[in-house]
Amino acid sequence: MFLPEDLEETRYMQQSLVFISSNPNQVHKLNKVIYGLKKVFRSWFHKLSQALMSFNFSPTKSDHFLFTHFINASTIFFLIYVDDIIIAENSSFDIHTLISLLN
Repeated sequence: MFLPEDLEETRYMQQSLVFISSNPNQVHKLNKVIYGLKKVFRSWFHKLSQALMSFNFSPTKSDHFLFTHFINASTIFFLIYVDDIIIAENSSFDIHTLISLLN
């Protein structure tokens, strides 16, 4: 899953070989993060972790990419690995609810 995020800083990139404007010395100003930028994961992770914490998830002390949520008899584990997500839980209803909230 990759979500193009707004950039927090001004970034430019050279023109691609596929699209070259009439002035080859021009550069493109990026408005959104594109896959391949080194900061893309940081931006994506920040937005996702903020959303999870707003749903009462907590990052674990041993791995800040692993979030947990405990409510009643239900436990949800939410692991973020690069641009993949693993969700484990003892109730499929809660997983479907979480996914709909994240959409």
